[in-house]
Amino acid sequence: MSVFGGAGCLYDRSSDCSSSDNRYPAIGGGLIYVLREVAGIVLRLEYAVGKDDNHGFYLTLGNPY
Repeated sequence: MSVFGGAGCLYDRSSDCSSSDNRYPAIGGGLIYVLREVAGIVLRLEYAVGKDDNHGFYLTLGNPY
């Protein structure tokens, strides 16, 4: 299992990050399945939810790090 969170800011000037309109937080979680332990190959299925009803599924082959 995995759990993650993050945040970003879009701006023209660094002072624009003080406005919540320019900040974009997200949180998510998922499942990790080891396909080949010796080779370190994993399959990840994750779901994330962000600001303003933004959301998405992610299917990844490999490690996040």
